[in-house]
Amino acid sequence: MFRTCFILFVLVNQIMVAKGNIPMPENGFLVQLKQDVLPNDFRQKLGIPMLKFQCADKDFRLYKCVFNSEWNKAEILLKMEQTGMCAFYQKLGKVTSRAVVPNDPLFAQQKYLLTTQTSTLWNYGNLPTTRKGDTVVVAIIDSGSDTLHPDLLENQWINRNEIPHNGKDDDSNGYADDYYGWNGGDSIYKTYTDVTLDAHGVCIAGIIGAKGNNNLGVAGMHWNVKVMPVVCYSEKAATDDIGVLRSMLYVLRMKKLYLSSNGKKGANIIAVNTSIGIDFAKPADNPIWCALYDSLGKFGIISSAATTNTDINVDVKGDIPSTCPSRYLVVVSNTDADDNVKGSGFGTTSVDLAAPGYHVMSTTLLKYAGTGGPYAQQDGTSFAAPQVSGEVALIYQSVCDTFLFLAKNQPDSAAALLKTWVMKGTDSLSALNGRCVTSGRLNTMKFWAEMNAWCNSHDRTYGATKIAKPSFQMFPNPVKAGDPLYITGILASPTNKITVTDISGKNVDFETVEGVQGNIIISTNGLANGYYLVYFHTNGLNLVRKLLIY
Repeated sequence: MFRTCFILFVLVNQIMVAKGNIPMPENGFLVQLKQDVLPNDFRQKLGIPMLKFQCADKDFRLYKCVFNSEWNKAEILLKMEQTGMCAFYQKLGKVTSRAVVPNDPLFAQQKYLLTTQTSTLWNYGNLPTTRKGDTVVVAIIDSGSDTLHPDLLENQWINRNEIPHNGKDDDSNGYADDYYGWNGGDSIYKTYTDVTLDAHGVCIAGIIGAKGNNNLGVAGMHWNVKVMPVVCYSEKAATDDIGVLRSMLYVLRMKKLYLSSNGKKGANIIAVNTSIGIDFAKPADNPIWCALYDSLGKFGIISSAATTNTDINVDVKGDIPSTCPSRYLVVVSNTDADDNVKGSGFGTTSVDLAAPGYHVMSTTLLKYAGTGGPYAQQDGTSFAAPQVSGEVALIYQSVCDTFLFLAKNQPDSAAALLKTWVMKGTDSLSALNGRCVTSGRLNTMKFWAEMNAWCNSHDRTYGATKIAKPSFQMFPNPVKAGDPLYITGILASPTNKITVTDISGKNVDFETVEGVQGNIIISTNGLANGYYLVYFHTNGLNLVRKLLIY
């Protein structure tokens, strides 16, 4: 009897569309028959009625078998074994895509996330903490940020030990009212000033930590990292680098305080981005700036820095911070998303690697919102460098306990090890030969592979230890004023602390009652319409969700 096998080849994206509409058979199996076994002979000897018996590949003798649900897996596999006619057999498995595609509308315009394979690493999660439950923070020394931006709001770092706008240094860290960060340019608490209007720092914040998969705008490198803005420019129009040095000192002191207080104060800053610099400058003329990169590294902070946008050899012509010789500094030049070299500083001693910095879609100021919202494309090394800080933050959620112990007890060694992984985590490009140390463009998955190999060889519990995924849910959201707000999730317990603040960071009064089936109910009576932040505090974790009351 002549039998025809139909083999259908389709594009991967067509499979992805179809898979949602065609359910996989609940009792389906694949069988490879032995040589010279006829399909009908197998069916008769098996002795179990089939709903479907379909040839999948004639030459490979591969057949798909679907049985009535009254037969369980063990019975079917036993029957197949007893026939003696099967080379191999198995239960049909459900295939899922290994790409994580967030629902952010502008993600399709963020090609750099695909080029660097950052979106592939999202398969391992986007957790807000390390395995030990420590919040991951990236500092951005730049022009400030927009604390009201809807794609940055939930990932804005907040100093929970500081009461905003009371003129006092509540946490005794030497800085009054540093609730959202600090302004080193004018030595004040304001992180949104006239210099913020260039939107430079806002764009960098979005590249590193725009909230991802929230059906809004863009996705950051890390969807749940906390971003600390530190303004280095003076609103009084001074453009000297005193503000940069004061900003670096603030970041340094906050990390030192975090380590010395065992996480009770300060911030767990693991990376800092500086997309700023002085053209044609040399380390000999800027020893304090360069020394501060070493100081940051000694306390576990790796620094990403943009080289100049001028197409010069910085090894010869000079550039700060590109030529600072710190072992904790990663200097980044510019390519586009198709790996074409764009005009920027180069040097086989001072510039470490490249990253896509051309037509980078990210956040901009709310006041500049166009028809597509507060988002815009930007060009330059300024927008390549933060991808290094972003990937470091993303890796930190997965690093093993041995590394975290090192980061706590020998933070300088941890930062140096991180840079080693970053330098090895690149794709070699011929176009970058002679332009940077690695001759490579950032590859987040290769960076992760370096970390993974190290942790596998240094931590016996690494592969066996699962990463906790703390979360909670709120519904409905938005909620109508006066209606109850329900909280559920692993942290939904009245024994845990809940804080609700308005957008300015001021605590608001609310009433909670224990609900049914593990829910917590928050009363919205008396709360004005607008945006709020709901915080859960438990076991050292601070989780936040944005809430809209209308």
